[in-house]
This record gives sequence, structure tokens and C-alpha cells, in this order.
Amino acid sequence: MPLGLGEFFGICWCVQGQPVVQNYGSQLDKKIAISANFHTVPVMEPNTAAALSSRLNASRIRALFLDMFVKAARKHGCNTTQLLRDVGLSGDILDSPYAWVKFSQYVAFTERVAEQTGNPLIGLELGTGFSPAELGPFHVLTMTLSAPRDVLHAFIKFQNHWQTHSSLEVHEVDEERTELRYVAGNDDIWPRRQDTEFSIASIATCLRHALAGQWRPIEVRFQHDISAYRDVLKANFNCPVRGDAPHTGIVIPSRLLRMSEPPAARSRLDHLNPVLEAHLMDLMRVEQDQDDDIIEQVRLSISKRLAGTSVTFFAVATDLGIPERSLRRYLAQNNVSFRELLQQQRMRRACQLLESSAQIPLEMIAEQLGYADAASFGRAFKDWKGVSPRRFSRSATQRKTS
Repeated sequence: MPLGLGEFFGICWCVQGQPVVQNYGSQLDKKIAISANFHTVPVMEPNTAAALSSRLNASRIRALFLDMFVKAARKHGCNTTQLLRDVGLSGDILDSPYAWVKFSQYVAFTERVAEQTGNPLIGLELGTGFSPAELGPFHVLTMTLSAPRDVLHAFIKFQNHWQTHSSLEVHEVDEERTELRYVAGNDDIWPRRQDTEFSIASIATCLRHALAGQWRPIEVRFQHDISAYRDVLKANFNCPVRGDAPHTGIVIPSRLLRMSEPPAARSRLDHLNPVLEAHLMDLMRVEQDQDDDIIEQVRLSISKRLAGTSVTFFAVATDLGIPERSLRRYLAQNNVSFRELLQQQRMRRACQLLESSAQIPLEMIAEQLGYADAASFGRAFKDWKGVSPRRFSRSATQRKTS
């Protein structure tokens, strides 16, 4: 279940839209010496799930999540061996729940399962039926915690051990509302509907277990188009659901995270928490020595900041806990500029929104992407794609109906 890593107990707290992050210290000086090759990834056009498997990237996810979709496909009579082979995987990867799978291959497989089973809601259904016990010893760790907020903190702290280059961020909307925002990196991987709906539904399921009868979401938000099945999602989450949103997440009453009364059964296990956490941290250790890790972190920071906050070089460097000068030097030595990365992320998101069936006004898209107005966005988009946003949107609609 993808959640995220941050500052307080590993949390990245965002208050009134402004992130408060911990500077973990920089190992950038060591990485500066590494000669890494960077290849610009073009904006991804709408594509089949099978083609997604060819997108190479650094993000990875544990095999236990892949296994859930494999089992669901088998129940529908699908040839899972062939489905895995189609995305470049073999059944051996499922021998260990902690094995790493490329996120691009995982996403490709989930979309293939939805196609082959004829069930576009399969990710949502698996997430809704998700049991915290699926997380093995981590579930035991959560049973030692004293409050729902601590349970959430534990999931956030272990995010990088479940899925790299992703996060669950706690954003304080106002005194009454808090948004739990799921951010998955690698915006070039699209669509990823099954992963997103599985993730949000499983997060909601785990929080419902922790909060029991107190679970009352205010709104659920998805970045992808949900116009064709909004009512199903609304019934599933029992709250309003919004599509084509700037971020994917769940808005809940802030008071739920302030609850501190521990169940009696849990309080007797408190002393086991540090021991279990230490063992799990060692068992699920994540190696962070990929040459492209810093560039991936820059992309992720830009994606998180595209709507609602300032996307400046200083802000991104602060997110990464890296001095501006060092970060500029690293990007230059890898033949990539911050402006180039920002433009890539903007255009990827622009294409996703323009392809939506909801026909989003250009003014709203421009605002989401940080442009001054629709005209500025239109000029930037045409320079990038060679066609106007309106023409691109009409072509996308024609492709869907043809």
C-alpha cells in the first residue's frame, strides 16, 4: 500500500500548503563525482498497457502488491504466466513478497489485468477488500501503536520501503480539514488508474480499521478522469469524489488525527514497537545508490508542487535538503536543466488533463500548472507539441470515439 516518507516520524508535514521538511544531510558531493547519463523522456502519448512495460525508470514496488493482482487475474481465468511475460516479468518474482518490481512493469500489469478481466474497477475492488494483515509483520507493528495518528505515521515512515519515489503527505487544509495526499513519481507512466485507485482504496481501508466507527472522509480526489464511473466511486468511499484534480488524496476531518485514546489491547504491546520497527527496517532495507536518484527526486518534487505552491529551484532544493549550488552543479553534469524538468512535468500533466472527457477549461489547466493565464499556457503548449491545446484535446476525443 503506497504511502510516503517525510519529516516528523518520517513525515513531510505541509501547513497551509507550505512544506516543512527535514534536511537529512546531503550525500550529493559524493554523487557529483559519478558520471551519469540522462536521457530526456518525451511526453507520453495515450498508449496501451502493454507498451507501458517498455518505460524504464528507477521507481520500484514490492512484489506483494503485484501478487494481489495476479491472484485476482487467476480467479477470472486469465493466463497470468503470459500476462506477466507481456510486461517482462516471470512468476519467480512472486516467490518473495519483498522482491522488487519495476513500477512501470507493475502499472502495466495492473492495466493489463483490468483489460483482460473486463473489469475497469478491479484496482478499486482490491483496495476496498484489502486487509492490513496482507502487510505481514508490519501489521503487527501497527497493533503496538497507541493512536490512529501513530498508525498513519508508521505507514508514512515505511513508504520508501514499500514503493520508492512516492509519498503520502499530510496537508493541513484548514483547522477542520486535512488532506492525505498520495504522490507517485514517474509522471511519464500514464495511465495508472488501477494503481491509483487501489492505493487510495487500500489507504482508506487501513484508516477505517484504525479509526473504526470514526472514519468519515470528506472528499476523495483523483488526478485521472473519473467521469464515466463517478457514482460508483462515490458509493464506494461514501463521500463526494472529484476527478482531474491537481492531486490524488483523501480529505478527512482534522480531529481524526488528533484522537489519542488507545485501545486497551494495543497499549499492552507498546514495549514491542521499537524492536519490531528495528527488525522491519533491516528486513526491508532500501538501497539508495541509483545514479538517477536525485533527478527522480527533483521530478517528484516538481510534480508535488505543480498546483498550489511555488515551483522554484530554491523550493525544490529545500525539499531535497540539498544546497542550490550543489544541485545546479549535479544537474549540469548530467546534461539536464531544472527548466527542462519543470517543462516536462507541466506538459505531461497538461496532456493528461486535455485528454480528459471532462473538457476542463484552459484557464483551470493553466492555473493547475502554474501559468499566469490560459494564453501563456497555450503558447508554451504549442511550442512543445506543435499544436494548440484545443486542437490536441479534439484529437484526443476523436481517438477515443474512433
